[in-house]
Amino acid sequence: MNQSSQTWHWESNAPLRADAEGLFVPRAELPDATIGDIVVVEGPEHNGRSGTVTATDEADGEQFFRIKLDQ
Repeated sequence: MNQSSQTWHWESNAPLRADAEGLFVPRAELPDATIGDIVVVEGPEHNGRSGTVTATDEADGEQFFRIKLDQ
């Protein structure tokens, strides 16, 4: 992990499966995040689940962060 990594909080309105290994977050919603940063996913069904930004992807012209969730 990057020594200068930051922690971000991202709110999701969509359900997140308990066994989900990762998710995609629109880059526009975390514009200052970088690979290696920590993202804490918050929402009504999954407060506190966190993961690490591992890559960026693009789909239909929109940029996304790939987040690998902690077990």
